[in-house]
Amino acid sequence: MIARRDNKNMSELKGIENSKWKGESAGYLKELEGFLDRIKKIKEEKIRRDILMSMLKTDNELALLAEKLFQEYYSKGYAAGKAESLKGL
Repeated sequence: MIARRDNKNMSELKGIENSKWKGESAGYLKELEGFLDRIKKIKEEKIRRDILMSMLKTDNELALLAEKLFQEYYSKGYAAGKAESLKGL
């Protein structure tokens, strides 16, 4: 039973690791690996699972925020560039 739960959590984690911008960050992956190594040492399954799920939720929220901010900055930059290029017409 523990292995199946851990495999489920690991597949969720792989989704995070496969996110292109996170996957290209060696520092992010190193910290994630260290975190996973540390929580493996927690003997009580419920506590280990709760900590992992909390970290995954936090990580997801940060990813959503980063992607939202990137989109906002991109849109502003695109609009500014378009306005600047129209000045010359």
